[in-house]
Amino acid sequence: MSKVKFDKIHEAGVKRVQELCNSEGYGFVMFVASKLWLNSDSMGALVVGPCAHFTRPCSCQRLASCDLCHGCGWVFRQEAKT
Repeated sequence: MSKVKFDKIHEAGVKRVQELCNSEGYGFVMFVASKLWLNSDSMGALVVGPCAHFTRPCSCQRLASCDLCHGCGWVFRQEAKT
């Protein structure tokens, strides 16, 4: 597949997702996509967490071994203060 075809497919897909998010709500679309992915791949799926307002970047130096963020780089605001 050539790059031009991929770009057009990608652009069309983004537009469809944007229209769905605008009509159904971004949070709902993210929740459903996360749930569907988790149902099809319980080990590799990304899951939707809290909104950005309730999180802060984790101050850990090594994501893989962090007990607060467990490798995602984000923690709830109250955990970030400890």
